[in-house]
Amino acid sequence: MKKKAVSCIISLYRCEKYLNKFLENVLSQKNFEQNEYILFHVCPNINEKKIILKYKKKYPKNFIYLISKKKVSLPKAWNECIKNSTKNFIAIWNVDDLRTSDSLFLQLSKFKRNIDFVYGNFTIVNKFGNSNGQLVKHHQISKDELQKSMLLGPFFMFRKKIIKKVGYFDEQLKSSSDFDFALRLASFFRGFCIKENIGFYLNEGRGLSTKINSEQGHENNVIYMRYCIFEKIDFTEISNLNKFSINLLYFNTTYHKVESFFKNYKKVINKRTENFEKTIKYKKNIKRISRYIYSKFQ
Repeated sequence: MKKKAVSCIISLYRCEKYLNKFLENVLSQKNFEQNEYILFHVCPNINEKKIILKYKKKYPKNFIYLISKKKVSLPKAWNECIKNSTKNFIAIWNVDDLRTSDSLFLQLSKFKRNIDFVYGNFTIVNKFGNSNGQLVKHHQISKDELQKSMLLGPFFMFRKKIIKKVGYFDEQLKSSSDFDFALRLASFFRGFCIKENIGFYLNEGRGLSTKINSEQGHENNVIYMRYCIFEKIDFTEISNLNKFSINLLYFNTTYHKVESFFKNYKKVINKRTENFEKTIKYKKNIKRISRYIYSKFQ
């Protein structure tokens, strides 16, 4: 029987200080040889290219190297990686995050007939290369919460074929596109969470989602509004989100209706709206809601 293999989608931008250790971490994977690692490099400098080409030359079948001379967003880079992938499974992997050596192997082993995405517990570290930090445990979270919060973490893996159902990453969201994708994924499919630590997520306050001026707060608000997760919306900020198309996804140079890529979308948001209308928070924010949110769904 043919072994399962994964395409790791990896976006690179101003990453020289991480590259050597990251690529050695890739080589350390228990099932390295059967997988492919798609590197989408945005505006590379000379030193970065030299480092990557050294590995590419030695392992030409494993590394796919794509270059963009103009700056593109993270979700755009991920989408291009997916389009260039050849394996049946896709895994997210950021250059400043390191995986345990059995991470990809463990995730692939959990895909059964009724499992379409696999994630796991991970450790938050404050210095690249550290292994001591805060362990984040998500293995006891309910399916309902998977459709409201970003619980899949930075290392999740999914079957490539599900893209037909959930669509690609929304390129409107520069920082939180993985969160939005994860909610759509969980609406259709069943996942499995590995109890063991599968990687080390770097939070040193410089990443897209962790830096001081990050757009993540605004973008998360877009997502909460998009799926009517009212209990998490910051209502004081909704007037600042006019640049986003709340009920549309953007990928493949086209806008798409969210309802086409989220299971029972209208039924879900109608039920959430009905429940929210019974709360005190609704009464406090009724003017903001009627003026802005509801008009987005007409």
